[in-house]
Amino acid sequence: MVGHDGPHHIAIADGKPILRSLTKFHGKPGSGASVEFKIKEGPITMLGITQNAEGGFKFVIGEGYSKKGPIPPTGNTNTRGFFAPNTRDFIKKWVMEGPTHHYALGIGHHADTIAKIAKVLGIQYVVVK
Repeated sequence: MVGHDGPHHIAIADGKPILRSLTKFHGKPGSGASVEFKIKEGPITMLGITQNAEGGFKFVIGEGYSKKGPIPPTGNTNTRGFFAPNTRDFIKKWVMEGPTHHYALGIGHHADTIAKIAKVLGIQYVVVK
C-alpha cells in the first residue's frame, strides 16, 4: 500500500474523491475530515529526495504499477503498488538507499527523465530496481 495524507491532484484519481469523516484523525487524538481517493491503475513513479553522506542531495527513484483492489477507508490517498522483482525486495532496496519518510508519487514511468534532470543539476541519484 502506497499512501499519502494531504493535497492531491484530481488528474491522477481513479474515480471521484470521497470526503471521509474520521473519529481518529490519522492515528492521532481528535477527529476531522479528509479527502480520500485511489490512484489510477497503471505505471507509477516514486521520487524521494534525501541527502548523501557528503550532505548533498540524492534522488531515490522507483517505478512500479498501481493495481485495482481494496484500500482501507483511512481518509488518505492510497494505491496498491506493485514493484519488480517483487514488492518485498523492492522495499528493502528502496530503504537501503536512505529515502526520507515523504516522497512524491506520480502516474507514468519517469525514472529516465528524472535521472536526466539529476545529471544536469549534478545531483546523485539511484534508480531502485
